Amino acid sequence: MADVTSVGTVRDGRPLVVPQVRQLTPSEGTFALPETLAVEAPKELDLTPLVNVYAQMVPNGKVERATEEALCRFELTTTDVPESPEGYRLKITEKGLSVAARDVHGLHNGMQTLGWLIRNRLKQNELQNCAIDDWPDLKMRGLYLQLHSITSSQVERICHVIDVLSILKYNTLLISFDSNFPFTGLPFTGREKPPLSRKDVDAILAAARRNHMEVIPCVQLVSHTAWMKSHRDWANLREGNNDHGYCLSNPDVQPVIEQLVRDVLDVFQPRYFHIGLDEYEQGGLPACPKCKSGNLEELILNHLRPILAMFAERGVTPIIFQDQFFGFGEPTLQRGLPIKNLPEKLGQDIIINSWEYWHFPSDARAKEIRARGFNRLLYMSFAISADNCQNLPKVALRTGALGNIVAYWSMMPATMSAPDWPFSEFYPSFIANANYCWNANDIEFSSIPIDSAQLFMELLDGKPERAFRGKASRVPLDGVLNRAFANDSVFPKLDGKTTAEMRRLAAADPADFDLRMGENGAPLAVVLSGTEYDGFATEPATIPVGTKATGASFLMTAAMYNKFLLATSVYAIKRVNVGTLRIVYADGQTEEIPLTTQRTINDWNSYLAGNSCRVVLRGNDRNGAIFSLYAIDWRNPRPEEEIREIVLTSNADSFFAPALFAVSLSDAAQPPVGADGPMSIAPPPHRTEFKAETAVGFQDGLPEGIKATGSGTKDFKIKLAHDTQRGNVLEMSMAACESYLARPLVDLPLKNPQEFESVSFDIRISNPQAVFRPDFYLMDSPIAHELGDIGFFLETDDQWHTVCIPRQRFPNAAGGLTPETAAIMSLRFFMHQWPTPVTMQISDIKYLNGVLPSRVNITRPVK
Repeated sequence: MADVTSVGTVRDGRPLVVPQVRQLTPSEGTFALPETLAVEAPKELDLTPLVNVYAQMVPNGKVERATEEALCRFELTTTDVPESPEGYRLKITEKGLSVAARDVHGLHNGMQTLGWLIRNRLKQNELQNCAIDDWPDLKMRGLYLQLHSITSSQVERICHVIDVLSILKYNTLLISFDSNFPFTGLPFTGREKPPLSRKDVDAILAAARRNHMEVIPCVQLVSHTAWMKSHRDWANLREGNNDHGYCLSNPDVQPVIEQLVRDVLDVFQPRYFHIGLDEYEQGGLPACPKCKSGNLEELILNHLRPILAMFAERGVTPIIFQDQFFGFGEPTLQRGLPIKNLPEKLGQDIIINSWEYWHFPSDARAKEIRARGFNRLLYMSFAISADNCQNLPKVALRTGALGNIVAYWSMMPATMSAPDWPFSEFYPSFIANANYCWNANDIEFSSIPIDSAQLFMELLDGKPERAFRGKASRVPLDGVLNRAFANDSVFPKLDGKTTAEMRRLAAADPADFDLRMGENGAPLAVVLSGTEYDGFATEPATIPVGTKATGASFLMTAAMYNKFLLATSVYAIKRVNVGTLRIVYADGQTEEIPLTTQRTINDWNSYLAGNSCRVVLRGNDRNGAIFSLYAIDWRNPRPEEEIREIVLTSNADSFFAPALFAVSLSDAAQPPVGADGPMSIAPPPHRTEFKAETAVGFQDGLPEGIKATGSGTKDFKIKLAHDTQRGNVLEMSMAACESYLARPLVDLPLKNPQEFESVSFDIRISNPQAVFRPDFYLMDSPIAHELGDIGFFLETDDQWHTVCIPRQRFPNAAGGLTPETAAIMSLRFFMHQWPTPVTMQISDIKYLNGVLPSRVNITRPVK
């Protein structure tokens, strides 16, 4: 059965806490929040997080320490509390609030949960009585902070970011200052810009420690040393012309690096020190003749021995990345790993940090690492994948790892304060990693009723001004509604119970949205065309208003005609202009709200909103597909001028059809006119039939010149198979694979290259979870240039699904190659370990004179 829930402050009738608590038992009664909350607590417990949230959320609220008549008590005890030093027991009764724990860190975590309860309380001045027992699954729950480019003026903001991460119960920070560090033991006369001061660094470290965070310095040794470029005096230390590493044969390198590490140790006083050692081969090391002629393993080992001795003297444990010692990525890229056995020579007590960026990581890497005697394992996620940040903590728990660190590397500002940068999907990853490192077995991330991107932005900068404010007045839309939202292949499949709940939750929003229903119970919307092929209305929709208002809110979503536009990597996601909301005033002047994906609108099947809209409700349809409706809250810059009308337009070639469900005005001077009148609900649109020409056919046998390779796979075979509906199909089969990453691919000779609008084929995979990135390329022959890397989503079932890739998604040319002159089509599948054989089948590949309607949903189990 379909499911739907409000995306607001509560879950199952309870205040929402992130990360979600392990055990919450509600009880009758409430605690009345006083204007001044008297708190008794150990002196070593910093009450700042409680002070801040109380002042923000309670009118005239303030927190004071007290020893008598305290209504809130924090107590250190070993009685009736979780065993974990980070665990706590929180109780709310009519008489007061209490948090008990074995350690101050546990009290701090309990205080953060109390802050969530205050922030998301169900009633204005009351907290619901309850008892919470809570503790984390993973010891290390961390985030990588890259502070290479911040200035002294941004240090306060970085400290605020750290405070926000603590609200999410992060307890570990991997910090890299690199060239920004105020080194004292080395002369840097060639520094390109002034570094941070020691006072700046101390402030950042103090912010982490007052939030009970383990601070781990990261200084990349041997590889990824581009930071040396900031010191002109160090140009002679680099490995040839390579910025990726320094020369291990240069006698001037050792004293510089040792002093650098010593300076960092003196300032951080850490228990752990991350020295990287990753991807040296990717950067072309060794490069100089002297290093090439030597033994690379011995060069690195001799370089590290004095540094490891420093660590041992201070009781510091080194951390290294796994990839150059245990493998990474595609096996064919590893070329033998000439320093594979180096970790054993560094000592079995080192921590192996395994970066795992796939959406569905497995346990195989942990087994390999432990088989070589290393029992201390730490994982690392990449914030491009919220799926990975949900699933890797589960792997960490199963394999007994210390924890998981989520990294963004250099792909966003450390201040996290630029809402326009394209990687806003990182915010949900930060939320997901925090949630599942704390409670790895919690429900699916997509089923948690929050807009995680919006939540993280609100924690950073407070609730935005765009949130709906004022008294709501519904704008009638009956006369422009034209489509039933559950009656077309591009929309979710909804049942009557779900749509009734959708209407109730929409009305419960502060904007009091009027979600209209058709005769069959389907939500009704104004849907405009996003492409000539979708059959939706092409004319703009005009909604009379006829009143003044301080703002408006629009309940919307978008239906993507094809899912080809998105890829499994955030790199490939682009903002697309879907259309416009134009507000027309009585004097003829206008204001426009661009409808832009990732900004003000998103596809209904995305579990994210945009930076400038919010999720109102989210659910799963009958097929398990996620669906969301979003609100765009607009503040009127001319509230003194009457609004004559609102006009919805669409971009005819965006492939996104905008859908408008409801409009509400804030503080309207009089009831809005609206598009009152009879509804005109169109039947499901007629789909365009396309002419198709076979580009690669299998009906007469395997094409001559076909090439297939199963890199990293076992028993990789291709053959013809027969399907009752599609005739002969190409079948690729592989045995169960233990390789960390495999890449089966097939190159197919194209027939009659020509100008086309789309390439289309059907695909069926017996175990699609094994594939974390399928790619499509057009190439010439011999292979010298390629057009692609076009990623596409796969369904999570083993049925036939259509993939359609429009010509416009290819570059116009690459080295003289164009889509019309391509001679080879290549399908490549990046896969991780899978426990059972996998079979892939591909139908005839066709050129089309249009774009096929295909729907590939993002699905999650409904629990």
